[in-house]
Amino acid sequence: MSNTQQRLNQVKNILTMNRTATTIPFDPDCTIFPNRKDVPRREDALPEAAWVWGDNDYVSHLATGTFYNGTTTSDIMGPNANKKCSIHYLAEHGIAGRGVLLDYRAYADKKGFQYSSFTDHRIPYEELYLCGKDQGVDIRPQAQGGDIKIGDLLFIRTGFVEAYYNIKSSEEWAKVALREHVIGPDDGQKWAGVAQEEAVIDWLHDCYFAAVAGDAPAFEAWPTNKGKINTPTAADPPLI
Repeated sequence: MSNTQQRLNQVKNILTMNRTATTIPFDPDCTIFPNRKDVPRREDALPEAAWVWGDNDYVSHLATGTFYNGTTTSDIMGPNANKKCSIHYLAEHGIAGRGVLLDYRAYADKKGFQYSSFTDHRIPYEELYLCGKDQGVDIRPQAQGGDIKIGDLLFIRTGFVEAYYNIKSSEEWAKVALREHVIGPDDGQKWAGVAQEEAVIDWLHDCYFAAVAGDAPAFEAWPTNKGKINTPTAADPPLI
């Protein structure tokens, strides 16, 4: 079985709530994820699970003060708080759907170009398209002649987990985990991910993915080199 097929099986296990799915060990004191101990956990969750599903209520679209689907701060907290923009149904029932895995790390290795998962390496749409083509998947939406269906779940492997396990010494851990965190492009915390560009925004919007996920601390490359995350123009709400 190929490495890519093994990873596809792991994604299938996650989507079908298979309790034997492979995950990063859950360690509340892990320096890579220093705030993990503060994350609320489901009682029936795998004890070693180290991943978190989130919704779009972390950072608002600054120009309008709104979150995904026009959600406002008063929808999230305060006397009029409600379940708009909430993922509580996921916590109650789990999630199942068709997953699309783009193994970008394997593609990069195959093509002979190297990058570190601990840098802000940016993966543009064109590279994702070529990665999918190499795997036999047209990542354009069905409406444009591609293979992506409305409601698909997108998974992008950047190689972070592989790099995570390859760290062997406490000195290496310190260099990666204890980098200074500041707001802005000079942030010492750097992670590879999808690029902040119009092509990515258009692709995510046109595909209507139900959710996106990656193997790195941030789905998008961090920190952004655009002064913003992947949001459209000031007149529109955030897309992801």
